[in-house]
Amino acid sequence: MKIRFILPFLIILFLFIAPVSGSLNKIVSNAPVFVGETDVDISSALNGCHNIAWWPQGADITRDPAAANLTISEINTASQRNFHFNFSPDIFSGHTGTWYCQDKKPYFSVFDVRQLENNISIVNLDTNEDITGQSVFFTTKLAYRIDTNMYPALKYANRPNYNPSDSFFTVTITDPRGRSVPYFYTGSAGNANTQIIPLDVHPLISGPTYSAPNMQSWDKTAKNVQGDPLYPPGTYTVKLTQNLNNMDRIYAGSAFDSPGTLTSTATFTLFEPVTPTLPTTISSLLPTSIPVTTQTVPTTLAPATQAPTTTLTKKVTYSPVPAGIALLGILLAGIFMIRRIRR
Repeated sequence: MKIRFILPFLIILFLFIAPVSGSLNKIVSNAPVFVGETDVDISSALNGCHNIAWWPQGADITRDPAAANLTISEINTASQRNFHFNFSPDIFSGHTGTWYCQDKKPYFSVFDVRQLENNISIVNLDTNEDITGQSVFFTTKLAYRIDTNMYPALKYANRPNYNPSDSFFTVTITDPRGRSVPYFYTGSAGNANTQIIPLDVHPLISGPTYSAPNMQSWDKTAKNVQGDPLYPPGTYTVKLTQNLNNMDRIYAGSAFDSPGTLTSTATFTLFEPVTPTLPTTISSLLPTSIPVTTQTVPTTLAPATQAPTTTLTKKVTYSPVPAGIALLGILLAGIFMIRRIRR
């Protein structure tokens, strides 16, 4: 292959293997949208509409006047607003729900505005209990859980340019020393069966509840190749952030930025049970000294009024004869008997 053809070939090859880039900023008619989204293409949702209106829940849109109206663009005028629309909290915070096209009857739904609801928590997988902010043993199986109402933004039916790589959620874990925890070790480093599982940093959430995958395999007692703990005891911080269509431009530092809007945080504390130290020898159980109690006895005795009369029976005892004398006696008796027999 000649050199002049190499560059075009590489460009064509890159176009085939490069991942397709999607976008979540284009919506269809009646799609859920969220207060704070910026630069949203609502042209397909408007379908030529110029004026939109909102009624509170329970109102009759065919008879009751609209509680809020908004002109997107004037008729017969060129405007780019419908391609770069901002769902500003100043306008939409108090007007969530369906907005309708008011240009002609019957009114049709343009989009469904929703307030943000995001929360991250820590779940004990052994008991399925929320242990956010609590202390647990190193051996407890746990995972983070996300509850959110923003999952419809990650559906092709609502955002036609959606791509699986478009997740706007980010999860981070920080250990007690302020270090990031990007991986979960299933055992100590160097063990043949140990796996290193990456943290699901950008979860693709398709429902109202999401639990971290593979986190149940996290061995929090694992050690590195030097034998030091990979996960020290103390408090760990799990943080969820989201930035759908650059919401940080609207919320960051504003009065509308509250927990569950851009961020949500949960903590848990790892600790080991304290094992009491038992004495190794019996002598350690004995006191080093025995207390002595002294008692003062009076030197002067009070005279007895009458001495008791007691009759004692004297016991007669016999002292044993020494063995040598007894043996001599036996010997003399023997000699005496022999002499009598000879006579």
